[in-house]
Amino acid sequence: MTSKLFQVAIKAIHGFDCPSAGQKRGFARPPGRLRARRAIHGPHFAPLLCLTALCLALLAAPPAAPAQDALQANKDLVRGFFRAMITNDQQALPRFFAQGYQVVEIGLPDGPAPPLKSHISPDFRVRAVHLHQALTNLSLSITSLVAEGGQVMAQVTLTGTHRGEFLGVVATGRRLSLHAMVIFEIENGRITKTTELLDMLGTMRQLGYIKLD
Repeated sequence: MTSKLFQVAIKAIHGFDCPSAGQKRGFARPPGRLRARRAIHGPHFAPLLCLTALCLALLAAPPAAPAQDALQANKDLVRGFFRAMITNDQQALPRFFAQGYQVVEIGLPDGPAPPLKSHISPDFRVRAVHLHQALTNLSLSITSLVAEGGQVMAQVTLTGTHRGEFLGVVATGRRLSLHAMVIFEIENGRITKTTELLDMLGTMRQLGYIKLD
């Protein structure tokens, strides 16, 4: 497409594809028009011709989409990570992370692990094992997935039946819906950092750990 337009542009500028009104109707071209045409085809016209044709060819070229492809690849990486968590794929989980990745948990205190944090390990293989011990009939839905630059923001809902100790609370047999938002930072196809915000108040209320009534 670009090559064809390049050739058409050259012909059009030379006048091969653009006959004058006089040519169409069989009239002689005015002398002034002839002098102007000879001037256009002088030695100084060749650089202008090449530049014009090149600009037209560049404008006709389809837009490159490497950035869009990278954003989609990052979103697919995050989807794959959640799939590995929900299926407890111990072999696949390490492949999603860069060496020395960071985990930031918003709303949980730092320092010695309190009961609510004792089972939230930065090693996602350990976390996946505990998750499947604590909750049965697991399902995960991704409500929103937004990519920008090297970051992906995911809003997810995890649903399961509370059959084992979870966040320091013994089994209640209740059906839980856990809501969370996670921001993934990604470089070279690997997760370098996760920043997590769990709806801790809603989770503790469902577990019966907190009562606000």
